[in-house]
Amino acid sequence: MSDNIHPDLVRWLDAATRGLPREAAQASRAELLAHYQDACDDYVEQGLTTDVAHGRALADLGVASTTASGLVGVHRGQAHYLPAALASMVFVFAYFVLPPILQSLGGISEPVWDVLELAQMGIMVYVLAVLRWLVRWRFAGDGIETAFRLIIGGVIGEMIAGSLSLILLGTDAHLNVTQTLFTVTGFLPVLTLAIVEVSWLVVGVGTIYLGLKVMPTSGVLYGLEKPVAFLSIMMGLCMIAVTTLAYVEATKAVLLVFVGIWLVHATIWPLFTLLFFRAAYRSPVRPARLA
Repeated sequence: MSDNIHPDLVRWLDAATRGLPREAAQASRAELLAHYQDACDDYVEQGLTTDVAHGRALADLGVASTTASGLVGVHRGQAHYLPAALASMVFVFAYFVLPPILQSLGGISEPVWDVLELAQMGIMVYVLAVLRWLVRWRFAGDGIETAFRLIIGGVIGEMIAGSLSLILLGTDAHLNVTQTLFTVTGFLPVLTLAIVEVSWLVVGVGTIYLGLKVMPTSGVLYGLEKPVAFLSIMMGLCMIAVTTLAYVEATKAVLLVFVGIWLVHATIWPLFTLLFFRAAYRSPVRPARLA
C-alpha cells in the first residue's frame, strides 16, 4: 500500500473522530487506519484493483457519523465506568440489604418504601445509560439504540407514574400486584397504573431485544455476553408476564414471577459491577464490523 492516504479516507477519518479530544482522536485514527489498510490489503490479495479495494475497505468502515457518535460515547463513558460499578453495588445494597435492615428497626412506612423504590430506579437509569455508552460502538447502526431507548424510557415512565402517585395519592401506583385497570377506581389511580403497566411492557420488550442482540456476540461485554444476555431475556419475559398474568387472575403465578425478577436482580447487578470494573481497567473494544 502507498504511504499516501487517499483523500476520501482522510475526510472519513476527520468526520469519524470529530468531537474527540486530541489524544483520543489520534489513537482512534491510527486504529481505524490500520483496519482500513488490513482490509484493503486483503482485497488486493483477492485480485481486486487498488481503487476497488479502497472503495470496499472504506465501505467496511461504515458511516463516519455513526462511528463518531460511538467514539464520543465510548470516550464519555470511560469516566463513568467506576461510578457505574459503585452505583451497581449501591443498587444491590438498596434492593436486597437495606429493606431488611429497616424492617428490623421497626418497619418501613409506605412513603419511605416508595421513595426507596424511586431511588433504586434512578440508579437503574444511570447504570443503563453508562452500559449504553459501553456497548453502542460495537452495535453502531445495528439496533442496539432501540433496545436501550425502550428500557430506559420504560424505567423513566415507571418513575413518573410512581412520583405522580406518591405526590397526588400518597400511595404506590402498583402497591397490590394483583390489581388491574378493571379493578381500580378513580381517574388518577387508573392513569398511574396504566403508565406503570405500559412501562413494564416496554421494559420487557427492550430487555428481550437487548438480550437477543448481545447473545451471539463475543468480546462486547468483556466475556460476560452470554450471562448478561440470558438474564436480560429472562427479565423481559418476567416483566411481560407479571403485567399480563394479573388479568387472568393467576395470583400465585404473579408472585412466582416476582420471585423470578428478584433472582434476576440478584444475579445481573453483581455482573454489572464486574463488567464496569473490567471496562474501567481495559482498553475499549473496537467496532464489531471491524473486528
